[in-house]
Amino acid sequence: MLYPVVSSIYAAIAAMCLLLTLLEGWVSQDGWPPRRLLGLAACLVWPLPFAAFVGHDLLFRNSAQLPVLTSCAKRPGRSKIA
Repeated sequence: MLYPVVSSIYAAIAAMCLLLTLLEGWVSQDGWPPRRLLGLAACLVWPLPFAAFVGHDLLFRNSAQLPVLTSCAKRPGRSKIA
């Protein structure tokens, strides 16, 4: 159920970046140099690591129970810090 929403947001961000890169190239009128092609490829690739981290968090959120952090003063057998 969440997959279509995340996919739509990803596609919208990638499309906006592609559009901005194309418009910058159109304004500069210098053809299709390698840096523009690299910029267009980067528009499609940069959100993938973010999507991977979000997907990993959604899939494995409850798989590992993290320990409860306590201060040294609250641990048994330790004297309280003055």
